[in-house]
Amino acid sequence: MKVVDSDFIIGNWYCHNISHNNTLATYANEKISFFEYYNYLSSKINNYKYLVSIDEIVSVSYNDFTNSIIYNYHKDNLEFEYPEFKNTLKDYSEGLLLFELMENKVWEKSKNNNKVLKDFYNNNKEKYLSNKKIEAIVVTCDNKQTAKNIRKQLKSNITFEKLKNLNEGTFFSNGLYEFYDKEFPDKYKPSLGVSKVFNNNNLFVVVKGLKEVNPKQKYFDEVKGKVINDYQNKIENDWILNLSKKYKVVIDEKVLQSLQY
Repeated sequence: MKVVDSDFIIGNWYCHNISHNNTLATYANEKISFFEYYNYLSSKINNYKYLVSIDEIVSVSYNDFTNSIIYNYHKDNLEFEYPEFKNTLKDYSEGLLLFELMENKVWEKSKNNNKVLKDFYNNNKEKYLSNKKIEAIVVTCDNKQTAKNIRKQLKSNITFEKLKNLNEGTFFSNGLYEFYDKEFPDKYKPSLGVSKVFNNNNLFVVVKGLKEVNPKQKYFDEVKGKVINDYQNKIENDWILNLSKKYKVVIDEKVLQSLQY
């Protein structure tokens, strides 16, 4: 209050026997000199022209000055001041390292390497088969008696077109379905022949299985995405297995138990 006067406000840096280097305040084992505050106020003086007295200018500017120092200190020392942030930062940093490691050890090896992928596909063709399917007629209606009548008609080997003509207002579908297709009632187990009448979400469904279609081999181009994923999993598993053979893992049971609570 004694040093910052009207002369100082207009740019006179004469400080009335108070050394610029003397300590004005301390924080976190750090010292703030008078000069640092004077320099701050001098550079920001236009921000405080709205204040009517020098006492107010000093009070408000000094508060702003110390707040900015504390803010910068915390910003630069977040991982030391806040353990949770430190852990988050560590997780993020290690996650980036793991990502780079996976990129080099696993993912990069399958990029644009069709020969390796095709060899892997040819050696594991049994993994790339279509699902078992069944050719079937699925009938859905909102009346149980109607469903029972249609079930009898299905058992008589009536043609699909005639069946539809005799039962207008009923929903029919005919095609090739996977065994667990959503068109089927939940409790229906695909098989040849005519099923019982199922109550499925307040609708009545009858299914006639016509022909089962065994799984077929899928072409490489159809399943390339899955082949890449499976090949990457193999590389990763082999890598981890080799690491486990090379390095012995020792678990501190005491620490492990402490993490479970």
